[in-house]
Amino acid sequence: MPSRRRLLTALATSTTVALAGCAGSGSSGTARHCGSGFGDRATGDLFSITGPGVDPEDDGVVLLVALTEAAIRDTGVRRVEFRTSEGRIVHELPVAPGGGRSAPTGKYPAENVRVFRTYLGPYPQTGVFRVVAVDDTDETVDAVTMDYDCYRTESDGGSVAVSSNASDG
Repeated sequence: MPSRRRLLTALATSTTVALAGCAGSGSSGTARHCGSGFGDRATGDLFSITGPGVDPEDDGVVLLVALTEAAIRDTGVRRVEFRTSEGRIVHELPVAPGGGRSAPTGKYPAENVRVFRTYLGPYPQTGVFRVVAVDDTDETVDAVTMDYDCYRTESDGGSVAVSSNASDG
């Protein structure tokens, strides 16, 4: 049985690879790219199988948290906060068993996954968040540092222009 740290590293790597896909068509047009990685984490297990991420959409970038229904019930998590390096909460997702959306089949290595989402903003988006899950008593259930990069490329069939910048997320 692999250690929790090894499992988290493998998950972060596979999430980055899975999210680094693009949407677009043919040899010309716009392609959207998003990727995320994980760093320092707390001792909780809430984010060990699924967790925070970013998804590209036509008009911008979405922050998401994917959690199993069992983990939501077992930990009592009620919200997930996305904090800047200064600790300021810039996005907050309420969490409840049966809330959010059902995860697409096969997207996560667990069953009964619920996905909670919020709009981050238009392309490009780059930054770092401390993602903190808290329960009804405002105690931290789990926390992880997440970095992300979302940009789009536009191709006229021969050349590619990248649209990206840095934000202080």
